[in-house]
Amino acid sequence: MVSQIPSIPSFLDDNGHNELPTTTGTTDIEKQVIEPHNNVDVKELIKGEFQKITLSLKKVLTFDDCAEYTGLSKGYLYKLTHGRQIPHFKPSGKKIYFDREEVDRWLLSNRVMTSDEVQDFAKNEVDRLNKALRK
Repeated sequence: MVSQIPSIPSFLDDNGHNELPTTTGTTDIEKQVIEPHNNVDVKELIKGEFQKITLSLKKVLTFDDCAEYTGLSKGYLYKLTHGRQIPHFKPSGKKIYFDREEVDRWLLSNRVMTSDEVQDFAKNEVDRLNKALRK
């Protein structure tokens, strides 16, 4: 099943028109969203959040998308791809793409045990070795 990524609403699009939608009879909540509030550019905030949502829906990430998704700098991400330390694809031999699920697995690899887990592991290993010595 292919999910369709929604497009940016027209009033957030950077097509040179910076007008926000206006309707007669808008509610107070709609006015707070439509009108700038406390020198905060609500339009840019909404656009940024919308882009984050669409980024999380993509299956294949571009290099820039992956840098934004992981929070890694582009230089460090390039270093990882060059060293073949992060899974990636180069279908045309030039542009770099990433499978979001593989990036998620890579981000969650090399888990560090908690202190309690280390103690439990050490206790179990000592018990196992003691049993082996008794035989």
